[in-house]
This record gives sequence, structure tokens and C-alpha cells, in this order.
Amino acid sequence: MRKDWVRMTNEQRRERFLEAVRLIAAELYDFHERWDFTVEKLNKGRTMAEVAAERVPIVEEEFNEWVEAVGRAGVNPYELEEEVGDLIFVALGNAYSMGLNGLSAMERIAQSNATKTHKTHAIRKDTGKLISLQKPEKWVGAEDQLEQEVATRVAE
Repeated sequence: MRKDWVRMTNEQRRERFLEAVRLIAAELYDFHERWDFTVEKLNKGRTMAEVAAERVPIVEEEFNEWVEAVGRAGVNPYELEEEVGDLIFVALGNAYSMGLNGLSAMERIAQSNATKTHKTHAIRKDTGKLISLQKPEKWVGAEDQLEQEVATRVAE
């Protein structure tokens, strides 16, 4: 982690993060316009599934490059930064290619994540994933942890 990040206040980190997200989103939009990859042209006469299927190889390539960079991060941390940026750019491109549906999806996911709290969710220790305590099917193989998480919250 860069030392300047550690020296920032939480509010400074938040503002820097939000500015970086705004910047990449603006460039993604401009990139698609510049290359004439407009939503209208991407979707003309095609279903959303067809457009998404066309993007699978792009996502796979960027994901695989990121995974490879993770393996070499001790040697070249700059490469890891580049590859995560590319992966984010492509993921946002997926949402962009869906037009209003992509925007609605991003809004729904943001709202959904805003409602997740320590009372409703827990981090599953074996996967590191945040899981709803109300979805026991997501806890298969970690039932003991689920029981413990629920008991802790009832006691609070």
C-alpha cells in the first residue's frame, strides 16, 4: 500500500476514491463515443444477452491478466495496479453496453449494499465473502459459523 494513502484521513481517501471512479467512468463514456461503440450501435437489433456474450472474451482476457499479475505482484506491483484498472474499465464497459439496464443494475446493487449491516450479514470465514444471515443455503459447509453468527447477534 502506498504511504500517501496511509497518511490520508478517511475523508481524504474517500474523496480520492470517488474522484478516481468518476474519472474512469467519464473516460469510459468518452472512449465508447470516440470509437463509436455507442449503446445504440452495440445493441441495434440484438438482445442484451447477445451483447453480453460478445463481451465475455474481453472480460476473460482482462480477468486472466489480473490473476497473472496477482501472482507476480511481489515482483511488479505496478503491473497489478494496471491490470485491476483494466478489469474495472471492462466491467464498467459491460454496464455501459447495457444502457439504462446497466445503470439501473448499478443503482440497485449500490442500494442493496447500502442496506447490508453487521446485524444482517457476516463474512464467511472460509470464502471471505459477505453473506446474508437470512440465506442458510449460502452457508452450506459452514453451518457451525452461521449458528455462531446468529447467536452472537441475538445476544446483542
